[in-house]
Amino acid sequence: MEFSKKQMTTFLIISFVLFSFVFLDLGFGSSASYKSPDISANFTGNIESFFDGDVILYVHQDDTFDSIVERELINALEKEGFSVTVTDELKDDYGSPFIFVKSTVGTFSYTPIYSKSDVDVYFGFSSSGETEYLDLEGFDNMKAVELPLDDTNDYPLLIQGNISLFNEMTGLFTYKHYQNHLARKIATSVAGNLDLIIRHNQRISSNNN
Repeated sequence: MEFSKKQMTTFLIISFVLFSFVFLDLGFGSSASYKSPDISANFTGNIESFFDGDVILYVHQDDTFDSIVERELINALEKEGFSVTVTDELKDDYGSPFIFVKSTVGTFSYTPIYSKSDVDVYFGFSSSGETEYLDLEGFDNMKAVELPLDDTNDYPLLIQGNISLFNEMTGLFTYKHYQNHLARKIATSVAGNLDLIIRHNQRISSNNN
C-alpha cells in the first residue's frame, strides 16, 4: 500500500504533535493553587550558631515524578539562599542540616486544556542533622515535633510539616509542562515555608542574645 505525499505529511504532523504532548515541556496558561499547611517546630538552642545555609536533601523516591520534584526542590532551595547536597540514604545523623521530603499524589487529571491535581507533601528539617525526633516515614502527618524536657542539652531546630496542595491549570500545554509545573509548586511551597520558619527563629534567637 502506497501513501501519497499529503498522507505522509499528515502522518508526520500528527506524530510530531503526539510526541510533543508526551515528551516536550511546552505550553501556556493560567494556574491556581490552594495550600493547607500544618507545620510544627521546636527549638531550644542558639540558631545562629549552627545554620549557614548548607543543607543535605533527601527526597523519597517512588517514581519518576519524585525525581522531578527533587530537581525543582534543589532550584527552589537555592533561590532561598540554601546550598544543597542530595543524598539517597536515610540515616540517624547526617552531621549537618538535613531536609526530608515525601510527596504523595492523590489525584492527577491531565488534558491539554485543563488539568488538576491534589498532593500531600510531607517534610521535615533538623538543623543538626539528627533525625531521632522526626517521623521520616511520613505516615503520621499530624504529629507535632516533641523534645524531651532536659535543660542540660541544647536541641536543634526541628521542623515537621504537611502541606495539602490542590492545583488546577487551564490553557494549552503538554503533559510534561503540567508535570513540571506541579513539581515547582510543591518545591516552592516546601522551600518557602522552611525559609520562613528558619529565618523567624533566627530573629528570635538574635533578639534573645
